[in-house]
Amino acid sequence: NWKSYEGGTHSAFSRDGRWFVTCAGSEFLVHPADRWEEPLSPIRRPLGSDQHGPVAFSPDSRLVAVAESRYAVGLYLLPRRGESFLKRLAVLESPDRKPLLALTFSPDGCHLAALLRTGAVQIWNLGVLQDGLARLQIELSGAPLCEARERH
Repeated sequence: NWKSYEGGTHSAFSRDGRWFVTCAGSEFLVHPADRWEEPLSPIRRPLGSDQHGPVAFSPDSRLVAVAESRYAVGLYLLPRRGESFLKRLAVLESPDRKPLLALTFSPDGCHLAALLRTGAVQIWNLGVLQDGLARLQIELSGAPLCEARERH
């Protein structure tokens, strides 16, 4: 029993094994890995950004980060059991607009690192993002992205 996907440049399983994401050209497809159903609504990418598509899951498998374009990372909250939609939390743009090569979360899930094609690494503090969402009265389901003591 196997699935085949055409045009994938990057793919990853979530750490809890519930999700599989693949970049298929101009979109990311998020599949429930336990049932291999049709994917959730695709994460579309702008025209011209279909060359490279890094993807990373947070350690708790609640978040997925995808390169929506060559310079921007989309951060999504994955659905809980019984839900079927992705919630876009933020778009994190590379300040110097250098192309993204790889994405990874820190082991505690408090930071997201982006390796650029130049060899530089950019790191976003997700605790700061969480504080900004709270100021906008946007609540996340489940535990916070980052505990208060780790937001520095």
